[in-house]
Amino acid sequence: MSAMRRSALMPASEEQSFALTVAGAADSSGVIYYTVRRTGKSRIAVRVSERGVVVTAPRWVPNREIEAFVAEKRSWIIEHYDRWQKARADSGDPARIFAEGGRLPFRGGTLTLRLGAEKTAMRGGSELEVAVSAGAGGESIAREVFLFLFEAARSVIGERIEKLAPRFPRQATKLALSNAKRQWGSCTSAGHIYFCWRLIFFSDDVIDYVIAHEFSHRVHMDHSPAFWRQVESILPTYRTGRDKLRAVHIAALPL
Repeated sequence: MSAMRRSALMPASEEQSFALTVAGAADSSGVIYYTVRRTGKSRIAVRVSERGVVVTAPRWVPNREIEAFVAEKRSWIIEHYDRWQKARADSGDPARIFAEGGRLPFRGGTLTLRLGAEKTAMRGGSELEVAVSAGAGGESIAREVFLFLFEAARSVIGERIEKLAPRFPRQATKLALSNAKRQWGSCTSAGHIYFCWRLIFFSDDVIDYVIAHEFSHRVHMDHSPAFWRQVESILPTYRTGRDKLRAVHIAALPL
């Protein structure tokens, strides 16, 4: 790992770029660049997303400790960076997805689009007949597909909530779908719970995990050990869905 340093401790408002030299990373250059951001948080953390690799660190932590943290997390960073690169490539060109024969994820499987239907509806569990003309443009197709997926998400997430409801520590005061592009769900202190409609792309175990996660926030507005015990009490197998979700980035999805 190499780094360009201006001081042993960066000013609180400063961001600085570093380079992690790797072997076998998805990036053909063999280098993964990451950004260090100083925050008021109490610990060092790393995240891989559409914004790249970002390490957040307390203002008082010297660079050498951050470098040690990155070195310790090296394998994790490379693994998740490679997944992100692959997911971005697999998401494909929207012009190819939203066309006759285009394919997109749905409930853990794949839907193939068939154009020219009178009504947008599933056919046989693996095809979606779309109510647009055979010569429709990608934007028109995407709009019709979105409307179908959004309503499917409303129905499926509602069914999964109903199934898990007897295990919830508290019910929500409001439930709604969101178009969030950075989080799969959220819970406010007032008990309002929102779920990203894009969860419809995933299998039920992933959806169930996000539901258990958000309803656990009804009693623990943090991610403490008590919070995770609450998640497990709702969904003992939550780790399976959580691990699947961690391997996916919202920005890599087709809509």
